[in-house]
Amino acid sequence: MSKRADILLVGQTPPPLHGQAVVTAMLFDHDWGELRVQRLRMGFSDDLDSVGVASWHKVWRLVCLIVATWSIVFRCRPKALYYLPASPNITPIIRDIVYLLAVRWMFPKVVYHHHAGGLGEFLDERRIIKKLALFAYGRMDCSIDVNITTPPSGEYFNAQENVVVMNGLDVGSAQRQPSKTDNVNLLYVGMLSEEKGVFDLIDLAKSLKINGYSVCFQLVGGWSSLDTENKFKTLSQSADVFDMFHFSGVLSGNAKWQAYADGDVFLFPTQHPTETFGLVLIEAMAFGLPIVTNRWRGIPHVIGDSGCAEMCKVRCPDSLLQAVEKLLSNQGLRKSMGAAGVKHYTENFTKDVFISRMEQVFRDTINTNVEA
Repeated sequence: MSKRADILLVGQTPPPLHGQAVVTAMLFDHDWGELRVQRLRMGFSDDLDSVGVASWHKVWRLVCLIVATWSIVFRCRPKALYYLPASPNITPIIRDIVYLLAVRWMFPKVVYHHHAGGLGEFLDERRIIKKLALFAYGRMDCSIDVNITTPPSGEYFNAQENVVVMNGLDVGSAQRQPSKTDNVNLLYVGMLSEEKGVFDLIDLAKSLKINGYSVCFQLVGGWSSLDTENKFKTLSQSADVFDMFHFSGVLSGNAKWQAYADGDVFLFPTQHPTETFGLVLIEAMAFGLPIVTNRWRGIPHVIGDSGCAEMCKVRCPDSLLQAVEKLLSNQGLRKSMGAAGVKHYTENFTKDVFISRMEQVFRDTINTNVEA
């Protein structure tokens, strides 16, 4: 059998556990059949705290990654390189520039998959890095966005083709556990940071308590920093709502699916500058949870006209409160929105739908009838 490859996938897979790594792992684990795929894990960060942070061991891993790429190219001569450009952070951007300048010239075609937004705006403020980045990222054969953006990410880098492939994944199963209280469970899953809107939940909790609603907040995820955790504790205690919050930490596998199964309403008040999709939204859909989220960046395109979510104004406590109260006072509405979410997920965001769309992009890019 020929050792020739059609495409080399280079990317970060868990650990650490975050959306981009989860999606990349699906691509790595998939059996592509006649499409001949090589895989190369980046492995720069072992936990979320080290993401985007420079260190000498990352320099060594970068050298190893370059050498490993050269080895695969010499042995398998892949027709295309698949790579995920960095988020707008100087350390990973410099890493990308070094890596791509060292290896990109060896591939006839290049596919870049943009998971984070804001890279172009970030580079516009750094002229020297911008010139190098445009050389490294520029003129790719295909640029993939995970959501509709205006303009497309690839337009900034003069991509020959821009396509949108929304993320997808398969979720596990779990049965709702009996509750010891009559509280409505308001679930949040994601990084616990100010940009993700967790401090907005303090004002929400205070208003709901004043208005007489019996709710609890379950926050699933790790804190972005110790300072953020301490600030949240101080503010929520000052508002006399700290006891309304339950902190589960980072959950994965069955434990995470159980959290979704036990939820009643899913909250995602993000205003993160690089937010493009939000895998947690489709996880919530799959479990039939009505969603309250912000009309922010790519989120409206994920929700579409499905009717599964209440869309709020960003940084508007009244908008968030009204949306949550609307669902708390109408259990029938919660059920109908949850059913709409399940339908929307099944039709658009399963792993099979995602993989099929990605395979078509790969085949179109290499522009060949793949031979066994």
